[in-house]
Formats: sequence, C-alpha cells, structure tokens
Amino acid sequence: PKMGSSLNAIVSTKVSAMTASETTLTEESGQLRLSTKLMAAPKGESVPMTCAWRSPEGTLIHENAWKTKPISHDAWETHCVLQKAPPHVKVEMRAFDRVVAESSR
Repeated sequence: PKMGSSLNAIVSTKVSAMTASETTLTEESGQLRLSTKLMAAPKGESVPMTCAWRSPEGTLIHENAWKTKPISHDAWETHCVLQKAPPHVKVEMRAFDRVVAESSR
C-alpha cells in the first residue's frame, strides 16, 4: 500500500472519534456566532475547520475557514461568526471536512 493511504486511515480514525458538544448559536450586535466544544480532537494537531452559512434555500452566504491552535486538552472550544446576519440562516461547522455541528434560525 501507498504511504499516503495509511496516513489517511490514521487521520480518519482520529476524525471519526471527534464530536462536538454544547453547540450554541447566539446573536450579538447583528452578528451570529456558532460556538461548540470539540470532543476527542487529536491532541497536538491543528484541526482544519470551516463554517458554511446558507440561506434557507441552501445558497451559500458566507464561509469561514481556519485552523485551531494545536489541541492541548479535551473539550476544545471553537467558534465562527457571520457579520450582518440575515433573519433566517443555516450554518454547518466542519472539522477535517466532516460535519461536527450545525444550527439554524
């Protein structure tokens, strides 16, 4: 087997164990904030994250992309923000391109 495939298997095992808890969607001064805690994130690694903010019809309004700092403890807090949020919106947070949290209003 290729080297890359075994590495991908290791990463996907780590990723599949990761979940999110205490997800909240809050509004302050016209901006929406999706906050969550990553559980069982791979220690010592920076996790690539994205948030896709969509209209109720599914049109992409905005996307955030970032990497966490290297994970050093369980229940790792992270969040994404949408400025000038419309009244109705759906948001999906992904870690390693896998949905870990979602919300809507």
